Amino acid sequence: YWGHRHWPETRRSSFRATRRQEVGAQRQWWIKQMLATPSPMGERLVLFWENTFVAGFNGLDEKSHAQWIHHQTIREHALGNYKDLVRAMLRDPAVLIYLDNNRNRQGSPNENLARELFELYTLGEGNYTEKDIKEAARTLAGWHVSEFGELSFVEKPWARDYGEKKIFGRYGRFDGDDLVDLIFEQDASREHVVKRLWSEFVSAEPAPDEAIAFWSEAFQSTGYELSQLLEVVLYSEYFWDPRYRGTSSKSPVEFVIGSLRYAQTDRIPVPVIDGVLGTLGQTLFDPPDVSGWGYGEYWLNPSFLIERERFQKMLAQIVTTTPMKANAQKSIKNSPKKLR
Repeated sequence: YWGHRHWPETRRSSFRATRRQEVGAQRQWWIKQMLATPSPMGERLVLFWENTFVAGFNGLDEKSHAQWIHHQTIREHALGNYKDLVRAMLRDPAVLIYLDNNRNRQGSPNENLARELFELYTLGEGNYTEKDIKEAARTLAGWHVSEFGELSFVEKPWARDYGEKKIFGRYGRFDGDDLVDLIFEQDASREHVVKRLWSEFVSAEPAPDEAIAFWSEAFQSTGYELSQLLEVVLYSEYFWDPRYRGTSSKSPVEFVIGSLRYAQTDRIPVPVIDGVLGTLGQTLFDPPDVSGWGYGEYWLNPSFLIERERFQKMLAQIVTTTPMKANAQKSIKNSPKKLR
């Protein structure tokens, strides 16, 4: 990575192609995990957090291993403590690169990470001010990615802003860790994540206020433990309420991987599955923008629906015809010679 901009264009092109191949291999590895895992819910949560803390490869300056670090960090924290997950994401090289925090320094703050931290990651729109964003960006100044050697988070003292800030009405010489504490003092930090879980597991329709209030209170009482919040969600009467059946649309990953697991077939090669997900609009590690993929009507695009039908026909043909041919060949092979 260090110095390749001085290479001839043919060599740079080869370098970029190799990095894309590495991310393609990562996608296929993840597809295999989803197909083979004894814990589909675990993989579902990894996908959920990948779609929350978005860091698409197209915005990573060809750093394919930043994508891998990001994915593994999400796997480590997917069912752990939510506060720890947010802290880990603020130190994640992929997030810092994707949201330009390498350009964030004292006297010249870059607000991209602070804005998405509030709007998409933790609070949701309307729960902060522009002044809060500007001051939050100052707390993250100097939180960069290593320039040379192993890719990692580094805190650069020369770029830090040690001055006093005012965030959510509080004054202090806050840094990034203090910022996370301030965020979790806001009721919206709990409500935002449970609303996302509602859309993921219950319905694309708005959640009742009482459901959000109950889940948020339960989440806080657990100390922000995601596994315990998930238990609350899945045992909730809202999760089983017939009113919410059929009120959402499966994402391509849910649809394709779920269909293949249900059919118990391994006759579609993983590269083909990867291609199918792409035609359906959900290429792993390549969301459309920082807001990720949507829910419900987002997937009801006519072209996507045509591709879904095409996949269904392909799967149906494999499931209904391949075993018959295999059984017929087996019968012929094992039949007495006089009947051949």
